[in-house]
This record gives sequence, C-alpha cells and structure tokens, in this order.
Amino acid sequence: MCIRDRTITGVINHMGGDASAKNPSRLMRLGGSIAWPKKEGRVAELTEVKAPEGVSDAISIEALQKTYPLEEKKPSNNITTISHGNRNQGLNLGGSTWDLEQVSEMMKYLDPDMPYHEWLKVGMALHQGGHPFSIWDDWSRKGTKYKAGDCDYRWRGFKHNGGVSFGTVVYTAKEHGWRNDNVKREQIEPAKSLSVRDVNINPETGEVMETLPYTWARDIKPLIEVNNFVQGVLGQGQFSVVYGESNCGKTFFVTDLAFHVAMGRKWRDKRVDKGGVIYVALEGSYGLNNRIQAFKQENQEAADMPLAVITTAIDFLSPDGNLAMFIETIKQAAKEVGDIKLVVIDTLARAIAGGDENSGQDMGLLVKAADLIRAHTGAHICFVHHCGKDKAKGARGHSSLRAAVDTEIEIAREENESFSAVKIVKQRDMEKGEDMFFTLKRITLGVNKYNEEVTSCTVMPIDAPEKISSENGILTINEQFIYEAILETLISVGRNVNLGIKYGTKQAIDYDQLTDELSRRGYKDLRKQDGESTVKTHTNSARIALRQKNKINFNDTYIWLLK
Repeated sequence: MCIRDRTITGVINHMGGDASAKNPSRLMRLGGSIAWPKKEGRVAELTEVKAPEGVSDAISIEALQKTYPLEEKKPSNNITTISHGNRNQGLNLGGSTWDLEQVSEMMKYLDPDMPYHEWLKVGMALHQGGHPFSIWDDWSRKGTKYKAGDCDYRWRGFKHNGGVSFGTVVYTAKEHGWRNDNVKREQIEPAKSLSVRDVNINPETGEVMETLPYTWARDIKPLIEVNNFVQGVLGQGQFSVVYGESNCGKTFFVTDLAFHVAMGRKWRDKRVDKGGVIYVALEGSYGLNNRIQAFKQENQEAADMPLAVITTAIDFLSPDGNLAMFIETIKQAAKEVGDIKLVVIDTLARAIAGGDENSGQDMGLLVKAADLIRAHTGAHICFVHHCGKDKAKGARGHSSLRAAVDTEIEIAREENESFSAVKIVKQRDMEKGEDMFFTLKRITLGVNKYNEEVTSCTVMPIDAPEKISSENGILTINEQFIYEAILETLISVGRNVNLGIKYGTKQAIDYDQLTDELSRRGYKDLRKQDGESTVKTHTNSARIALRQKNKINFNDTYIWLLK
C-alpha cells in the first residue's frame, strides 16, 4: 500500500468514513460529507473539519499519518479465501479477505514486464477484487514496458464478473515465493526435494533472502540415499509420461505398476517402496474398475491396497479451476493411508481438454500445474499419453513436455503381435535399463444379465522376444526392408567390435551407419542431424521382431547378425 492509501485508510478508520473509498484520486466520503453526484436516497450533510493539534495552515501527509495511524489487522488463523461481495471467487485458500498491505506485498513478487496478456489479467484480477487502481499503476511503472495512460484506459474498460478473479494474483504470487502468515505453512511450502522452486525463501523462517543460496564444491557430499520408490524407474516427487499408440497396452502397464506401488510388492524384480496411489481416470473408468477387480481376483492380498480412483474432471489450465481442491484431496488421502507415492493422470489429452497440446503456452500451464501438485504433495505425477502420427517423434504435443519430464516410457505393440514392448526413452537421474516386455492374461469377472461373460486382463511379464517362438520366422514387408538395409550396411561398412563378455567380438554397425543406408533407400523421413535416437525409434518394433525371429541382435550402440 502506498503512503497516501495508508493515510486515507487511517483517517477513514478514525473518523467513521466509508471504508470502500480508498483511492486517493477520488473524493473521501467521510462521515458528514456530501455524497456526489446527487442520487435518489442520498442525503446532504454538513461536514465537520478537524485539524490535527499543532498544525495551523497546511496539513502535511506526515501529520495526518501521525494523527491517524493505520490500525493493523490481526492475522486470522484461517486459511485465506478470495472474496468479492458475498461470493467466494478464484483459488480457494480459506476464510477472510486480503487487505491492501497484503496485496501490495504480493505484487512485489510479480514481474511488471510479464507478457502483455498476463499483465492485463493482473489488472483485471485487482479490479475484480475491489482493489484501488493505484496498486496496478504503481506496480506497472516499475517495468520497462510502461506507457503513460495505458493502465488508466484499460482499468476503465474492466468489468466486474469479467471471468478473472483476484485468485489469479494470489496464485501467481505464491508460485513466485510470496508467503502469508494467514496461510498454513504445510499448504504452501513445497516438498524439500523441490525446494529449488523457492530458492529465494529461507527454509527455516520462510523469509525472502537477499541472495541465492550456494554451496562450495568442497562442502558437497555424495547423495547415497536414492529417492526412487520403483527401483531405477520412478523417483519420489518426480514427473513422468507413459505414451504409446491406442490399444498398445499402456493403461494396463501403468495400472499394473500402480498396483505394485500400492502393495509395496516387487515389480519385475525391482524394489518397490509401498505408498498410496491416486488414479485419476479421465476416460474409461468402467474399464479401470474391471482391471482393479481382475488384479484383486488374481492377488487376494490386494483387496485393501491403498489405491483410490478419481473420475472427476480436473482443470489443469485455469488458475480459477479445481486444482487447489485436487491438491487438498491428495493431502486428505495421505492423512488416511500415509504417504502418497504416485498420482496417475489418465489421459493427458483429457487433462488439457479445451487446450492445445501443440501450444507451448497450454502445455506450459499443464507442466506448471504438475509442478504445483508435486511441490505441495511430494508425490510422483505420471501422465498417460498418446504418441503422434509419426511414432518416431515420441509423445504427442509441444516439446516443452518432454523437456520437463524426468522419466519417459514408450509402450509399443507391433500389429498382430501378442506382446507389448516397454522402452524407457528418457531418464534424467537414473540409468535407462533394458527393454521390458509383457502380455495380457484374460480374467473372467462374471456373467451379465444377458448371460455374456464379462472379462478384463492382468499384466504378465515375459522374457526378451528372442525366447518367444514366432510362426515360421516369416518377415513382414517392413521387417524385410529393415533387415536388408542392415545386411547391406554390414557388408559395406561393418567392422569387428568387442561387445563384451556376453557376446564377444562381432561384425557390427552403429545407428548412424544404419541411418545413412535407410536414408539412401528413402525410408520415411530420416535426417542425419536428428542423430541415432531417431533411427532407433523408427526401427524399434522391426528390430525387436527381427531379434525375436533370430535374425539380428542389438544394444544401445551397435547392431549385429545372429548366426
């Protein structure tokens, strides 16, 4: 709050004036003054003027401040709610309104040079919250984009019920480090593993620090205790995406993984730390119910596993949506079952409904929402997603998603095959590990009123495909094309390579060499500048099938023939 606003508020408090008249550019309607312009029902009253003691002619701001100090409001123990009139609006954070001091403090955490549409939203939010124009104007002046008169022109064009609430300001300020004594610390403080979001906040006192924390190399110790709750796959409080084409088994894979986390049971011989799971089924909840029942039918000890299903839509794009309610729901579940390890959102397309997956802005909002969930709950968040038309490009949508995730897992199933392949294509803090494979086991759940069997499936891990028999070893057209390219490359540029104790020395080629040959043959749209990861993704299904049919073998670097 600026000095003038504080002074006017102090005068109003002491003289019984209209508390809504806090803008110094407007007439202060003190008790006994004449309300203007004239309107029906208004009564003209005489105004009694009182001068502070010791002041004769002019009355200075300092004298007014001394005589009519602002009465400080005692902080409430309730979590604060944003309200306007008799309606609660915006991000629901609790029980009283924000005074001007709190609003001014929030504004310190916002960048006045933010994008124009965001700057406009801040103004609309302040207007909707009933706060004075001077707050927005003074804050805007601190930026380099300020244009005289622009704030005033925009402010006069704002309307109440304009679709933006004051929750926008609160939400954004909290994201950038603002803290308020009225808000319980555990509801605003990120998990310790995510404290990078608030590096300018003292973790002990919650106060803003003047410098960023730093640690000298001599003081850094090795991190021995790992924080992955599914060994080598999922990390505590991290962010992952599991993607693949329709009907490749990705939802079965994710639910099976979630069931093992909820039970604390080993998964594919990997250690699993037990924890609660929240599964948000935004599509196909009927199928999920049956998958849970099928798993319980096969595993009696799963009857009481701490896994909860949510089918309510969650708005990941709007600051005025139900994201805060979702976070509180996760916290409530944690009170009932203990630590929530994993939150699954199935699917990303439904989570971003109304938005554009290819938009950097919309995908950025989704990532920001995921960060908030992780920061406030400490849970790992996993989105089930689709791949695009070009499978080689991985998960569908804007590249900011892949940049943000810690773990990315691809599920693929070749046409007419009975198994699915699982490949960890990105792992920020852990080794990727070898590919995994699974099939589905059919489970009969019962018979419906039409005397028809109702079935679902459970996931059955299997060994590498070369141990699976294949009918006559016949190659598909695509497999034959890839195989011939590999043979030609081996003949022309193959060289002896030591592949380790397991395979010994073989004549092999690398993925760059295969890329050259496939490009020469006009295979899809391979570009050398994309590197080996592109040809790996393009040929993944074919290479797996060729290995299954005892034609080739490969690792992350080389491809060689099986003889």
